Amino acid sequence: MQRDVANRAGRTTIVIPVTDAKDKSVTVITPLLRAGDGGLAKDSVGLCLQVRAVDRQRMRKKIGFLTAASVDALSRGLIEILDLEKNS
Repeated sequence: MQRDVANRAGRTTIVIPVTDAKDKSVTVITPLLRAGDGGLAKDSVGLCLQVRAVDRQRMRKKIGFLTAASVDALSRGLIEILDLEKNS
């Protein structure tokens, strides 16, 4: 969840953990990510309240790319949880 220029500039990357959507509330800070989107095996939620920076060496392999709609939903969650204003 960061721009490519940031990926090239350092060893860390910003991630949003994902977990199984079963029995989880879907909210702006925990948006639904559908099975198949980005290579997800099952419906999941993004945990925007647990955003973190991790060393890219910990990333084993890329499983896929999220749709623009999912990226927008996660972005809205980050804007909400970090109390950021989105410029129009």
